[in-house]
Amino acid sequence: MLLSISNAAIIISFVLLFFLNKTNRANIYLIIFFLINSIYGLGSHSIVYSKSPFWVAILFINTMPLYALSGPILYFYFRTILNGGDARLRAWDYLHFLPAFVLLLNVIPHILTPFDYKMEMAEEVIRNTSKVIMIDQPLISSKLNFAFRPFHVFIYIILCAVTYFRHVKKQHESLIPTFKIRWNRNWYFIFLLFLFFTFLPYLIISIIYLLYGAEALTNQFVIMTINVSTASFFFSNLSILLFPKELYGIPFLGKLIKNLGDEQSEMENEIHFNKKASSFF
Repeated sequence: MLLSISNAAIIISFVLLFFLNKTNRANIYLIIFFLINSIYGLGSHSIVYSKSPFWVAILFINTMPLYALSGPILYFYFRTILNGGDARLRAWDYLHFLPAFVLLLNVIPHILTPFDYKMEMAEEVIRNTSKVIMIDQPLISSKLNFAFRPFHVFIYIILCAVTYFRHVKKQHESLIPTFKIRWNRNWYFIFLLFLFFTFLPYLIISIIYLLYGAEALTNQFVIMTINVSTASFFFSNLSILLFPKELYGIPFLGKLIKNLGDEQSEMENEIHFNKKASSFF
């Protein structure tokens, strides 16, 4: 199931990319967010289910810096929506990438190792998953790395929710057109809700794993928590299919302006006709 979810996220990302236009620049960040989550899902599937040393060697450890981008990218998506579609980054925004840069420095020694060594490590991880948190890394330990992603993303989910609902309460001050808030409000709420139920259980699982080891993963509560996280991950990826306005980037604002322009033209023509009629009589 995890493989299917990850593949679905990749397909949705390409659909979003295909329909990207000037009216939905925020979806640039949504595409990146889906792709990062799909890469993580593929890496987890390689270790737990497919047990492919080749894919574990490629997706394990090497991609860790990408996971630190999930939270900032999600925040930039919601901020772009709230500031009227301006997707540009400011100078201070690059501080959000600092954790990813630190993780990159942390994994560079591993990235520079020969691929044969990565294959050996991958086979060891497949044989014993608990080896994941025992791998030495220079700056941040593997234990902290393991729990970092769910904690990091969860903080950004809360930040996005607070930021969005503040703007909803002050619609008259927001750069989002009122009609666009009304159309897309359900999507933003549902998307954040599914992300909340994806990463909160994931955070709980990570803490339990760090405290009690791999043996705790066989506990019924932990299994139920994993299932909740996986199901929410599935629905968070597919939920956008229920909102074609966001998926296809239909330029409703452009249509509204065109309709208003047509109405204005009709009014002007009618006024001009009445003036001519008055002059004639």
